[in-house]
Amino acid sequence: MMFSIIIPTYNRVDSLISTLKKLELQTNKKFEVIIINDASTITYNETDWLQTFNEFPITYHLCKKNAGPASARNLGVKLAKYEWIIFLDDDDEFTNNKIEILSDKIKENNFNFIYNKAIIFMVNENCYYETSQKNINEISAPSTLIKQYNFIGGAPNFTIKKDLFILHNGFNEKLKAIEDYEFLIRIINDKNIKIGFIEQPLTKCFYVTNHSSVSKNIANIANAGYWIMNNNPSINRRLFKSNLHAMLAHAELMSLNRKSSYHYLLSSFYNFKNMKNLFLSIISLCSPVLLIKLRCLNKK
Repeated sequence: MMFSIIIPTYNRVDSLISTLKKLELQTNKKFEVIIINDASTITYNETDWLQTFNEFPITYHLCKKNAGPASARNLGVKLAKYEWIIFLDDDDEFTNNKIEILSDKIKENNFNFIYNKAIIFMVNENCYYETSQKNINEISAPSTLIKQYNFIGGAPNFTIKKDLFILHNGFNEKLKAIEDYEFLIRIINDKNIKIGFIEQPLTKCFYVTNHSSVSKNIANIANAGYWIMNNNPSINRRLFKSNLHAMLAHAELMSLNRKSSYHYLLSSFYNFKNMKNLFLSIISLCSPVLLIKLRCLNKK
């Protein structure tokens, strides 16, 4: 069995090369890599370094126009040669045994979709934490729960059969954010989907907090969230708004903005049973950095 790893990239050539070097350490190298350069505004000089990677085949495609991660990933899937698709961001990494573990999991089961936990490294805060995805086998109504919050995680945390991805038309290119979440809402209702869960963290994500403006990203998340609500009549709007404000709070937190407190407060307001977000609102108002550190398990 072979895998196609799709890596969209935009203006991050150094981190992309680092990500490729980490893939060379995989214990199972039965995969290809497809890089989609989404019309970066910097020069990658890819002919200088692509030839240095010879342990797995690499396809490099430069887009003429920037169209966003949904379009880049969809194009990568179209170019993929193999039946299993894995998504990886250009500044993230896989654990060295991810392909091996996935391969064993697939051989032992009849899954066509698998998701795993991740480790989030907070670079500036010098700490990390493990994501808290739920095991779908322990959820009584996953198609209902996914509309309340994303218990599966983002694209770098899931592996999917190419034919299943294509059957559901891939990621929605109208959305400029959380397109992977919208995709999960659609496919989880497929009666033929067989979902597996790996509790072991197999993805490493590196977050760098800063004080720069994230207004565009916030607007994209908000617009995508309301698009999802307006195009899914069965969604509980109150609970989804709670979920949306939690996502907006996280985005603000990554810019160390105390506006995260406002969104955590609204999240708690829309879901009064979730008093945790009220607590997070108070902490983030006092200190966004403190909230990040409280999330972390251990120092790196």
